Amino acid sequence: MATAAVVNFVVADRDFRQSLENAKAELSALQQQLGEAIAVQEELEKKIVAMRQMIVALSNVLSEQVEEPNDIGMTDAVRHAIKTHNGPLEPTAVRNRRQG
Repeated sequence: MATAAVVNFVVADRDFRQSLENAKAELSALQQQLGEAIAVQEELEKKIVAMRQMIVALSNVLSEQVEEPNDIGMTDAVRHAIKTHNGPLEPTAVRNRRQG
């Protein structure tokens, strides 16, 4: 009976080790995907900033007022203000950048 318990423990240990290796591989794959998604997000944010700058410039040439839809949430707006500013921002500066 003791031999069966040892065999079951070895099998269980092997199963846990395989599960651990599978979990580590999955974590690595997910971190890779997240890194790629963040890179895509950063590239899109740069393009959005450039497009907004172009709209502002063209609107100024045509003497038109820029009306941007406020379709992003507060968290995204603050994140955008921080990412597009060089250096640290005080809370009032974040608010001012959000209000445009």
